Amino acid sequence: MHGLNLQFPGDSNRPLGTLQRKSIAHVDAQAAQALCSIADLYYAFGPKEMPFQNSNLMSAVRLFDIDLTAFLQVSASQFPFALESEILQKVTGSYTHTLYLLRKQGTLDTGWVCLIPHTRNTALQKILHKHNLLVTD
Repeated sequence: MHGLNLQFPGDSNRPLGTLQRKSIAHVDAQAAQALCSIADLYYAFGPKEMPFQNSNLMSAVRLFDIDLTAFLQVSASQFPFALESEILQKVTGSYTHTLYLLRKQGTLDTGWVCLIPHTRNTALQKILHKHNLLVTD
């Protein structure tokens, strides 16, 4: 797993404090696309995924008004992880978002991460219902 900012073994050791985190298992590509479409930040993860290759990281940087000059000394390989961490720290404690770990159907180590604002809960519930998905803590 690359830099997934959930507190799992091998991940960043920077705590997320009060950012709500939930999991959704058995997510197919169509459901994942729908969930990613309502997320302020999303990216794929897994052993065959290139970190942040399939993401909206730069859109999220603009949305959350992240000052890129603060990251001038960060290496190119660590740059996307530093941005992800900054975005997650920015929403931590604000109670405006939930971070969802979507596990790809048939796997445990591949999927997507979606940071979904609470203002889109109605859309989230419609997608979950349509694709018959269950959310767990």
